[in-house]
Amino acid sequence: MMNRHDKTRVSRAIRNLTQTDGLPTEDSRNVTSLLDVGELQVAFEILCTQLFEYDVVLSVGAMQDLQLCERLLHTDPKYVGSLRDSQGGREKE
Repeated sequence: MMNRHDKTRVSRAIRNLTQTDGLPTEDSRNVTSLLDVGELQVAFEILCTQLFEYDVVLSVGAMQDLQLCERLLHTDPKYVGSLRDSQGGREKE
């Protein structure tokens, strides 16, 4: 189980990532709604799925935030792995 500090870090990282260019507003709102009710893992998985589906180019910092969330949430590595693979050297600086 995560401590409060880690939950805050994950929630903040996911909220910041919902503002990524290329992610539709509706998807951003859905993820934020899940965070508001404490569903961090579901919010993370949906965010990763939508970022992948919309082929969003992520910054190096965004990828690092996703990796942090993955580690703290103990999620299946396929979510961040798929995003990492899809970036193919296209990461924003």
